[in-house]
Amino acid sequence: MVDSRKLKAAMVEVGETQRTLAKKMAWSKNTVCAKINNKSAITVDEAKRMCLILGIIDPIKREEIFLLELSQNETSQRKQSPLRYEEGRGGG
Repeated sequence: MVDSRKLKAAMVEVGETQRTLAKKMAWSKNTVCAKINNKSAITVDEAKRMCLILGIIDPIKREEIFLLELSQNETSQRKQSPLRYEEGRGGG
């Protein structure tokens, strides 16, 4: 599940719109909207690509956006082993 508010904020920070993100992800604007609003699931690979496009490099920020089901307490406990992304494996 995605934290829609935080994902939209990350998009605004780098000047991405749903339309431009859709183009970069090779999706329709409707698909982007569905994924941002949790009407359609985002795969791990899709989340990794979105992080690359949006410049989200902080592993904690990635978890906060894309792993919404984690509580605040669980997120702080996971600081020792955050979601990692190897840029060389991103595709695109």
